[in-house]
Amino acid sequence: MRHEAYHSKVEYLVSHGIASTDILIGDCYRTAAAIAAQVGVDDFRAGVLPADKAEYVARLRREGHTVLMVGDGINDSPALSEADAGIAISDGAAIAREIADITIAADSL
Repeated sequence: MRHEAYHSKVEYLVSHGIASTDILIGDCYRTAAAIAAQVGVDDFRAGVLPADKAEYVARLRREGHTVLMVGDGINDSPALSEADAGIAISDGAAIAREIADITIAADSL
């Protein structure tokens, strides 16, 4: 089945074995809630600092989860490096692209 048949890209990922999708965002709760509702993630956390993002990823890995982190900014870099695989958005910060294992075009997820 083509991914266009799914309501969202997150739904497509879940249908292909991704167990959980979370958003960790430095923005305010209202912004995080709006984004989470729009993309259909399982959980979200707002006002998250870079070190806290990295610790969240590290905790998941300690619990035995395989973690894929997607980010675009300097604030995402510690978590990108902590993840099993880090994915940077091509028009994001240079440091995120350098640290990430994979870089993708923002308009071609």
